Amino acid sequence: MKEKAAEELKLTSDYMNKFGLVDTVVPEPLGGAHWDYDVAAGNLKNQIIATLQELKQIPADDRVKQRIEKFGKMGFWDEVAS
Repeated sequence: MKEKAAEELKLTSDYMNKFGLVDTVVPEPLGGAHWDYDVAAGNLKNQIIATLQELKQIPADDRVKQRIEKFGKMGFWDEVAS
């Protein structure tokens, strides 16, 4: 039931990623992170390392501007007149 509600409300990780509300979705082990802590932690570690490597390539001022732009767009919608 909760999975269906999340899908209908577009609150799944895929939608959050598609809408730009999250930077990435870290894959979980089959059944969820609570079934295999080591794999879940490894996946998270790999993602953090990769993200930090990417961010190191961007000057700090540019990173700040990008984050301000990203968060400034959240919660905005366009009403379409019918």
